[in-house]
Amino acid sequence: MEYPDLSHRFDGESVARALEIVGERWTLLILREAFFGVRRFGQLARNLQIPRPTLSARLRTLVDKGLLEKVPYARDPDRHEYRLTDSGRDLFAAIVVLMQWGDHHLPHPQGPPIVLHHSRILTSEDRALEEGIPVTSLPRTLLDLAAETPFDRLRRIIERSEELRLFDLGPVDALLTRSAGHPGVGRLRRAVALYRPLAVTRSDLERRFLGLVLAAGLPRPATNFVELGFELDVYWRDQRFAVELDVFETHGSREAFERDRLRQEDLKLAGIEMIRITGTRLQREPDQVVERVALLLARRRA
Repeated sequence: MEYPDLSHRFDGESVARALEIVGERWTLLILREAFFGVRRFGQLARNLQIPRPTLSARLRTLVDKGLLEKVPYARDPDRHEYRLTDSGRDLFAAIVVLMQWGDHHLPHPQGPPIVLHHSRILTSEDRALEEGIPVTSLPRTLLDLAAETPFDRLRRIIERSEELRLFDLGPVDALLTRSAGHPGVGRLRRAVALYRPLAVTRSDLERRFLGLVLAAGLPRPATNFVELGFELDVYWRDQRFAVELDVFETHGSREAFERDRLRQEDLKLAGIEMIRITGTRLQREPDQVVERVALLLARRRA
């Protein structure tokens, strides 16, 4: 039996040509890190535990072949980072397939560090592009994390997104409205409650706080009392103990931030202890707030 001559299929064969560039362990791991946003030489060396001469050689090859771009990010001395090009980003699917194959055929005893899941209900608002790589939008990412992430860590993630000027309450609220039944809705709604503007004024806050204090049987404090030239929202003169009721919107400037800290130092030097209670906290956990105030007052009496 004669077999047809198929040797021609090797002429210009693309798999072999691709493997000449990416068919080596360190090269694929460098690309994997690039997809996670790791761009700088030191970070790559630390994450991969790769010998630095080897890393230099592999990065040089990836730049020469057009998969990475070397971009300056600092001067004196010159420093560069390595960003994926369109050609490099096109390997994203190949990296994911390798990861899935390894998770299935070479599983880790503790399970995969990254779990892929598929959703049939993602809308256009739930999708985003990060350096050309399709990802879920920040609100959708927060919602998915809320289903499984410890609550304190979820709050820290939201705080970090605000620091990076990425957090926007509007799209998060819109997602919560259309995601009824998702297991993360309740926890995310609680986590973002801190970012909702309070529908109360400072005077409303003072009345609310005073009512809670009296209901708890604590001594009646003075309100808007002037001591050492400073007006104190709530003040127990005998205990030399003050409470500042904070509404974020009234302390939003850098000047106010610095002034408030200096005032607290001056009061401390004069023997007056002052704590700050935010409107959000008073609204969210009034019983715990009053319980702590009672403990602090008892210490001042001792």
